[in-house]
Formats: sequence, C-alpha cells, structure tokens
Amino acid sequence: MRPSAAARRRCLKTYLQAHRLNTEFYEPALRWDQAYEESADLFGPKTRKLRDSGQRLLEWYRGRLEAAFGHVSPARLIRNTRGGHLYYLIWAGPQLQDR
Repeated sequence: MRPSAAARRRCLKTYLQAHRLNTEFYEPALRWDQAYEESADLFGPKTRKLRDSGQRLLEWYRGRLEAAFGHVSPARLIRNTRGGHLYYLIWAGPQLQDR
C-alpha cells in the first residue's frame, strides 16, 4: 500500500526542516574544540576531555539558538532518578519586546 500524496508531502516537509536545522546547528569542528583539548607528550598526541566541556557546549549551543531565534531561556538540567544528567531543556523563540 502506497502512502498518500499528503503523507509524502508531510514527510518531505519534515525532512527539509530537519535538514535546515542540521545545517545551521551542526558544526563538528567547533563542537570538538569546545569539549576536547589536544596535546603531545613523549608517547605522541593525546586528546583530553575538558573538565567543563558540558557547560562550554551548552553555552555554545545557546549562543547559536539566540543568533537564530532572538531569545533563549536559561537552560534547565533534567536528571534521571539517580541524579545523572539526561539533557538540558531550552526554549528559543522570537525576541521579547519591552512593554
């Protein structure tokens, strides 16, 4: 059974929106620099994760969202029942106006 034309259009629209967001927010080289540091010792090059990499990535991502949408809420850390970090909840939208 083939999907209807409307269903195909919805899938294409969703795919194009996802592709746009990926091209705007996915920069692996920049994210690498935010989270890791490369150095060399007697045994050759070493890659070390920065202690504050999570916070650095969060601020980098919030900056990208603010540039794209105008306003970004403070990030709220969501944890699992054992206290482990799951994700940050962030809202981004049009610039707020003074009233």
